[in-house]
Amino acid sequence: MLCELVSYCIVGHSERRRDFKETSEVVAQKTRLLLENSIIPIVCLDLPYLDEQIKALFNLDIDVSRCFFVYEPISAIGTGKPVDPVDANHVASQIAFLTDNSAPILYGGSISQDNASSFVTQSKIDGVLVGTDSLEPTLFAGIINSLS
Repeated sequence: MLCELVSYCIVGHSERRRDFKETSEVVAQKTRLLLENSIIPIVCLDLPYLDEQIKALFNLDIDVSRCFFVYEPISAIGTGKPVDPVDANHVASQIAFLTDNSAPILYGGSISQDNASSFVTQSKIDGVLVGTDSLEPTLFAGIINSLS
């Protein structure tokens, strides 16, 4: 039923991993099901489990080129304190290496109109995943305007 309503779906969000104990294997299974139903997965990743999370996808023979990946540090979720963009770019480089540069990489974690452009100007970050500020139209429009 979901494929009739959406084109993309977030999986592996750090809060779900933390609060519901979702493992990398569960996230990989959800990713596979999304792809089987023509929904593009937006797979959230965090340190120090980056290798394990991506390996779980390869263990299920998932075509990672059909996914989006998000470096989403739990320390930045809802805190208003994103990680340093240069550090985020370093992690995005690791993700790119592990996925053979085959998929877009986003950054998510306390994105605002004041910092969004500092992430998308990094060499390995293709965009941002906006959380809390996407719920307030004025703030979300500010982010969009800051990137145009």
